[in-house]
Amino acid sequence: MSGYIGVGNKARKIKSCYIGIDGKARKIKKMYVGIGGKARLFYNSMKLPENISGEYIGKNNAPVQIAEFTLTGACNCTIKLTDIYIKSGSSAKVSIMNIIKSGSSVFNVGNSEVTNHPSSLSGNTRLEQGSYTVTAACFGVTGGQSGVSYYSGSMNYSIEFSEI
Repeated sequence: MSGYIGVGNKARKIKSCYIGIDGKARKIKKMYVGIGGKARLFYNSMKLPENISGEYIGKNNAPVQIAEFTLTGACNCTIKLTDIYIKSGSSAKVSIMNIIKSGSSVFNVGNSEVTNHPSSLSGNTRLEQGSYTVTAACFGVTGGQSGVSYYSGSMNYSIEFSEI
């Protein structure tokens, strides 16, 4: 979110803001303005990453990394998976998009029975500042199997970032 200020009868976009505290310039991360008794965000210095989209094609393999991004602050993240197709003899329990921070999964889209081909899934979460990787795979347990099986499959995906 960008704020604007009037300079010489023209609206100028605020690129960065500082305030003097104890003789030192401190960068302002967020500014709010009161409207109708509620605080409304007026300025946010955080830069959101570009949205990510593409197609994943898996060939009976373990999860593969499909994207990386870094956040300079907290934001909302929405993942949309469309045209999901899994080549298996029957439906598969899938977990096909995973967001990972410091080696641990922080958000997963999937874990549902995909029986209609093609199918679609979506989900959203709040992510905090940090570096992330995104992996994708088609896998699950079908019938009486007791282990994980990887399947050939494909899907289109989009990862969108928005302010909180």
